[in-house]
Amino acid sequence: MRGENLGGWSVEINGNSSTSFYLSAFGDSPAAFHITSACWIFADGHAEAHKWVNGSTVSLANSTLLGKDNGGAGLVNSDAQWCAMHYAGAQNP
Repeated sequence: MRGENLGGWSVEINGNSSTSFYLSAFGDSPAAFHITSACWIFADGHAEAHKWVNGSTVSLANSTLLGKDNGGAGLVNSDAQWCAMHYAGAQNP
């Protein structure tokens, strides 16, 4: 909804590996390919397809509302938790 590759994508990472990132949320809408999945490419060169397991993630990812990425999606669920657990950073080296 933001145009072709404008800006970055974010997930609000709350917690760390010891808390399982339980309250993490989508900062922007995730992508959906083939309706229910997204592809992740990691800095170490591997990639994986991930199927969203929560219906609210699938709905958000497939939404065509123009403002869905403005100000953050704020969706907290198991899919956002999965993203935070796989997002490399100081909290998840």
